[in-house]
Amino acid sequence: MENYNLRSTSKLRSMLRTRNILKGIECAKANKQKCVDLLTA
Repeated sequence: MENYNLRSTSKLRSMLRTRNILKGIECAKANKQKCVDLLTA
C-alpha cells in the first residue's frame, strides 16, 4: 500500500510540475517578467 501511494504521489507531482511549466511558458509569452517565478517555483 505504501509503495502504491508513493508511486501515485510522485506521478501526480510530475503531472503538476509539467502543468506548471506549461502555464509558466504561456504566461511568459504574455508577460515575461511577472511569471519568471512560476517557472522556477
